[in-house]
Amino acid sequence: MATSTATNFVAQVTGTTASTIGRAKTTATLQVNYTVTPGTAAIAPTGVFSTGKGLNFQLAGNVEVTTPNNDAVYNIGGDVFAPNYQQTGIKTINALGTINIGGGGSFTTLNSNCDVNLSGGAYATTINALRNICFNRNSSSHVTGVATANGAIQVGTTNNKELRARSDNVSALTSAPYNCQSTGFAGNSATGLAATCETPDYTGIDLSKNSAGVNTVLSLTNVYLKGTIGSLTAGGNLVAVNGGGGVTQGTVGGTTGGFANVTSVVGTMPTIAAVSAVVQSSETPFNAWQFGTLANYSFYYAMNVIRVKVVSVKGIPDGDYRVDNGTTIRLSGSDVNLCTDNSACVSRSASSGSGTTGGKWFLNTNGSLLRGVVWFNGDLDIHNGVYYNTFIATGNITSQNANATIYAPNWNPSTKMCSGVTNYPTNFCGVNNNSYNNNAAAGVGSYVFAAGSYGSGTMTENGNSAATITVGTYDPTNYVGGNITMAGSINLYGNILAGHVFSTGTGNGTIHGSIDSQGSGLSTPSQTSTFATHGSSMPINLTGVPSTMNNSGLNLDSSSSSTVVVMSSARYL
Repeated sequence: MATSTATNFVAQVTGTTASTIGRAKTTATLQVNYTVTPGTAAIAPTGVFSTGKGLNFQLAGNVEVTTPNNDAVYNIGGDVFAPNYQQTGIKTINALGTINIGGGGSFTTLNSNCDVNLSGGAYATTINALRNICFNRNSSSHVTGVATANGAIQVGTTNNKELRARSDNVSALTSAPYNCQSTGFAGNSATGLAATCETPDYTGIDLSKNSAGVNTVLSLTNVYLKGTIGSLTAGGNLVAVNGGGGVTQGTVGGTTGGFANVTSVVGTMPTIAAVSAVVQSSETPFNAWQFGTLANYSFYYAMNVIRVKVVSVKGIPDGDYRVDNGTTIRLSGSDVNLCTDNSACVSRSASSGSGTTGGKWFLNTNGSLLRGVVWFNGDLDIHNGVYYNTFIATGNITSQNANATIYAPNWNPSTKMCSGVTNYPTNFCGVNNNSYNNNAAAGVGSYVFAAGSYGSGTMTENGNSAATITVGTYDPTNYVGGNITMAGSINLYGNILAGHVFSTGTGNGTIHGSIDSQGSGLSTPSQTSTFATHGSSMPINLTGVPSTMNNSGLNLDSSSSSTVVVMSSARYL
């Protein structure tokens, strides 16, 4: 055992025969060496909305989120900027940067690795900040439970229940991933960068900006008062500012500031546990090239025609086929219609492609497309139609001017994917349409959209034979696409995975799934001009999600795996 390591495990197994009359007792020891290959994490949804490390986030308009247990969580890898908005349903925000909320709505928990800055009518039950907490004095923002800061707290509002300030030295929190890069209360709508909490005038708890009201105050250092405090415990001084205020009862370690109901007791020090940092696990950047051979239909352009690689579809032998006029897959025998209305539903433009040769693809039909996972080499723009598909693009995905409804394959598959369908995907529905596998195609069937790729991924066309797909090596400087932009009237039933940035535009619709915006194209840990958005045009509703939706994440050999243990050698000692 002493020679075992994380990748090599040594075991000694000793066997002993039972001793009987007339037979000698024997013992043998076998030493076995095992090689251990640790598993890697899968890409999995982490909350209702998540962004990768360094990617800022903006709430815009009146945002509505509905979950079965009213417990929606947003995990943000940068700053949160929410100016002039109203939200319902978002209960927890965990941010590696600053949380700057200037609208309305209630939250259960706000956790920040920088500052929490509230104005307008926003309030929360629990607030935790590694640096400072501020409530704008010209607002009704407040905390209904406990607000704790490792730094200072500045409050100019009433109806606050409990404030706790440690006044630690937080000057080192100015670099990524904390993103404390600007000052003052105003956020920057052009960059999506949330302003840091204005540096309080005093160290400790500052209640001097207005007639602030707090039930309970705990401070390891000083408290500066103009308003009112119910119960006070401070290790430093109580200082009256501009005439002071009132304290029902309190104990301080320093001077009382002349408040009659406050007692000075040397050594007084409240117990305030330090706020722990928000920890965000790293995700494997999404790479669409890994799905080029797993998709049921992989569209690309070769020899001046649209071609499609078909895999695991009933009635269509696996292989590469020509697509005529965007309507039919040209088989050697009978042809197959791409769309139920026999329209020219798939088209392509050579320009505006994120890839070097991918081009831009368009989907537009009054009916439906063949069902299953559909892959495109390049950008994808979806217009009209009702679809039962996962759409994957090596570039970007948009829904400009759309009037569409899209169901992920794993959303109610018995009625929407397999039953009554001639060309059903056999990897999902079973060869004889007698079973359903929601882990088919590495689990991507729980997503409606997935976009983005490593810049070195390529597709080599081989005439009429299967195209060769090469998966590249990740480098943020060569990440391609990964932007998913929703606009128009579009209803989505499934999760969304943007390798770079997800954003909502104008229009209307509902997203019935979680959103993961990875920010894989960031060349630095924090680019303040890059941010994901969630606007009022796209409410999120996670009620009624069927059990066939697999939210354990994508499972590809190159991005995630289980730990593997293999016996490499064995010998008797």
